[in-house]
Amino acid sequence: FTGNLFISFFAITFISFFFLKDSKVIIGNIYKIIPFELRDETDDVLTQVKSKLTRYFIGLFIEVLLVFAFNAIGLYSIGIENCLIIALFAGIINVIPYIGPLIGILFGIIIVVTTNYTLDFNQLLPLLGYTGGVMIGTQLLDNFIFQPYIYSNSVNAHPLEIFLVILIAGNSYGIIGMMVAIPAYSVVRVIVKEARENSKILNEIYKSS
Repeated sequence: FTGNLFISFFAITFISFFFLKDSKVIIGNIYKIIPFELRDETDDVLTQVKSKLTRYFIGLFIEVLLVFAFNAIGLYSIGIENCLIIALFAGIINVIPYIGPLIGILFGIIIVVTTNYTLDFNQLLPLLGYTGGVMIGTQLLDNFIFQPYIYSNSVNAHPLEIFLVILIAGNSYGIIGMMVAIPAYSVVRVIVKEARENSKILNEIYKSS
């Protein structure tokens, strides 16, 4: 599982880097296969996709920073050693929906246990409870405040809709699917919306109904 996780993270980072680096080449090749009469619609789609993905990834970066900051402050306040390492890992792994936060909490508990193995059980148990409480509290803030704000401003989709998209992508393509589900869904939504608005056949169907 750990191997697949890091391979997935490396693959997505590697692919994203070259998509960004060679974006002009990719867009140029797209225009070569697009009929001339559809160039204006293609411009609209690419502009909307760029805007939505830019807002999404900026929001995602802010979310990572917030999760890191809240975990770091909370863990430091209860005297946890290596609180920055735990908080940093939890913030980064949080980009994987649903599974990532659980991995982050488990990682934090393991670090606390291994760095406080000299304590007896009665001393270690409250420390684990405080650690879990801080990280779960941060996760609740993320679930109910950070994520809804990011998704509502970038994807403009209902939380249930996002949940179903992530669930389907995770079952079909595993961790990679879960990580790219929302950006990919944003692109598909823009394309479908633009196609519907510029399709004469669909417009006639909507008008008649």
